[in-house]
Amino acid sequence: MESLDVLINRIIMEHLDGTNENLLVSAPAGSGKTATALYWWSRRRKRKLVYVAPTRALDYEARSMLERFGVERIAVVNKDFAFSRLRVLESDAVVTTYFSLDAVLELLPQDAFVILDEIHHANDPNVYMPVSRLLYEKPRARIYAASATLNESSLATLSKWLRARVVKIDEQVGAPLELISWRPSGKPQCLESAIGEVCYSRELPRAAAIAEYVARQGRKVLLFAPERATVELYSRVLEQRGLRVVKLHGGLPKAEIEEGHMRLKAGDFDVAVGALIVAEGLNAPIDDVVLDVKYGEVRPEVIAQVIGRAGRPQLSQYRRVHLIWLTEDDFKEIVSIAGTVEFAPPSEYELVRMTLYIYAKRKDLGAVAEFLEYTPYAALGLYSLQDLAQRAEMAWRRVADRVLQDDNLLKPQYYYGALYLLHPDEVDALFAPDPRKRMVELYREIYNSYVSEEVVLKYGLLSYYVYRDPEVRNAADYVARVLELGIIVMYKLRKPEEAKRLIEVANQHETGNLVEPKCRRAVKLALRRAGAPRGEPAEYADRVRKLTEDFSRKDKECVEKFLKALLSAT
Repeated sequence: MESLDVLINRIIMEHLDGTNENLLVSAPAGSGKTATALYWWSRRRKRKLVYVAPTRALDYEARSMLERFGVERIAVVNKDFAFSRLRVLESDAVVTTYFSLDAVLELLPQDAFVILDEIHHANDPNVYMPVSRLLYEKPRARIYAASATLNESSLATLSKWLRARVVKIDEQVGAPLELISWRPSGKPQCLESAIGEVCYSRELPRAAAIAEYVARQGRKVLLFAPERATVELYSRVLEQRGLRVVKLHGGLPKAEIEEGHMRLKAGDFDVAVGALIVAEGLNAPIDDVVLDVKYGEVRPEVIAQVIGRAGRPQLSQYRRVHLIWLTEDDFKEIVSIAGTVEFAPPSEYELVRMTLYIYAKRKDLGAVAEFLEYTPYAALGLYSLQDLAQRAEMAWRRVADRVLQDDNLLKPQYYYGALYLLHPDEVDALFAPDPRKRMVELYREIYNSYVSEEVVLKYGLLSYYVYRDPEVRNAADYVARVLELGIIVMYKLRKPEEAKRLIEVANQHETGNLVEPKCRRAVKLALRRAGAPRGEPAEYADRVRKLTEDFSRKDKECVEKFLKALLSAT
């Protein structure tokens, strides 16, 4: 009798072989939804493969699977790799993120086989906008969308938008889920549960104490914390207590992240401590998950995905989740709403980007209505197509005077801005005397945010570390994204001097105003060696000093000035 995971894989293969329809697959975490589709394609290769995921970590997982299946010509397109048109065109498989999908869209054949992984992210504009363009520009492409966290309503919603047949598999793969609730015991600074009691202190936080207690019982533990600084703290504490620790978060150097994944797959750890990077695509022998989150602190779908890391088939026979701040009722409510995908009304910002993109491609405002049919808004009946077209035209008219030339074509700067998904206000910001200042103002307008302009300008990409505020980090990342695309636009406009000016601005944004221009080269090199700031500030400063011992005296003085400014800020 075949095992349940083999049965699920066979069902998926039969659907892939038995029809040319688009498929929307909902199956439990660990059932092999993605691996099955990649394997199926690798044995047929009748179409070019395009794998799209929300994170770079998932990209590398997919690339590793394809290499194991004998695929050699793989083009990875994300911000870790220099973009090469030739490599994309000559490849058999393209692995990319939703953010980078637009860069490869025009290079893909009409009949590509496209895997949209973790499609529950579809209500994010950075996901549904490029997917809508894919559906519009490549109508003959075959779509295979997959997720483990979609409820019935969301399956119906996404299947209508993607024009896909639903393949829903409810059977649980692996061990049944066991919940362990930790509550205050009768002793000060102690918690108890059905499996025992732990005590904590300032030196040993409660989540780390639970992770250590469980690991000492011979279980492999994933300790999930949403903030990078907390991941660093827990990792350091647990290492000091003699445990083998793997830490993962987006601020680590790429080589360190890849080494961490290799250790996890090999089982060379007692406790894995991770932030959002571990929520999806992590296949490792994990028995227990410790959640260090409060209700409402992390999106429900993230928690559902983290839970799915435990008890992976053939990797672990256990599947326990340890709750600290959350009650069992909180947990059940979070899981029940994790699969909900709801699309918010398109903002004027999105409508303008949408219309400009289509106008740049087709030189015809009337084509916007045609494109809107492929967006979730029209496809799901959230708005009538006529209403949407009118709203898009109104948004267009508000900016048309400054983006159109006399012959009714887009001015070059807006043409290239549209192709790279820049709003006209963002294009204008590129030419502003202080681009960063204008971009922070735009961020506040677009997202109705009260983020401090002074903080983002002063600390740049270091600001989230100094303040540990997600809103500050999002604003700093937004500025970096617009600058990155803006540099491409300036080169396309044949304005190398403007491009160089933006490169200088982008360099400044890496370290904020903490570094004098003459010291920026030395500090950038030091930061690249040390990776993103992590751990206690003083420890990070010592790490930077150690890794720059070979610097010249003048460069060392520059680095020391920067470290003093950073330590003062933190």
